[in-house]
Amino acid sequence: MKEVKIFLLDLNPSSDVGSALGKILESFPKLGVQLKHESPKEIKSALCDGELCSSISRSNSDLIFMVLSPSHLEQGRALFQSISKERLELPIIVVPEACKPDEMFSLLKLGAADFITPPLKAIDILPRLWRLLEHNQQAQKLTHKLKKKLGLKQLVGESPIFLEETKKIPIVAKCDASVLISGETGTDKEMCARAIHYLGPRANKPFIPFNCGAIPTDLMENELFGHVQGAFTGASTAQAGLIGAADN
Repeated sequence: MKEVKIFLLDLNPSSDVGSALGKILESFPKLGVQLKHESPKEIKSALCDGELCSSISRSNSDLIFMVLSPSHLEQGRALFQSISKERLELPIIVVPEACKPDEMFSLLKLGAADFITPPLKAIDILPRLWRLLEHNQQAQKLTHKLKKKLGLKQLVGESPIFLEETKKIPIVAKCDASVLISGETGTDKEMCARAIHYLGPRANKPFIPFNCGAIPTDLMENELFGHVQGAFTGASTAQAGLIGAADN
């Protein structure tokens, strides 16, 4: 199996559970585990400003281990909701300390894939780890196959040049770069842009089409960048611009 990236989120660093789990995961070098261990000092503030979700997203992890205690259950639930909102489709294994069955069940309902209770043993952890990773990889392959089929379904044509160009779309979609699509009016540049967007890693983010020619020049700046309350006469409330709406 390829190198596995694991995000170990320790919400209870005062205990030794997180460090013990980290040692188990790193004790098998042949398994190719790349571990990122994070213990936020201020959990509430990290949750409120989205710092934890951003850190998880940037890590490009394959799986998350979440260590928590009964006193951190609310933060754990809030994090699950944030991860769900951001659509970070990662399997999460919860490692609780002395949690009651109904508390554990609530986390499973929120999206936890599995849980492991101390004392931690490699024989309990590794089979769960590989089962979830294998299942997730198969699901990702199926999702990509469906996205490719559906994303290109609307682009219909028989011209060899047209077909050659549409073959580039799934390749371009994987790249983290801006894309300029040129073509005559009516050649469906926007449809091509949609296909690139929904086949790419930002498919769960908003796609905001904007027709510059349909907006008067004096309204262009406000449409793109928005305004704060009181910026001009009649601006009774703040309004987000399209660039802000298309963030990420």
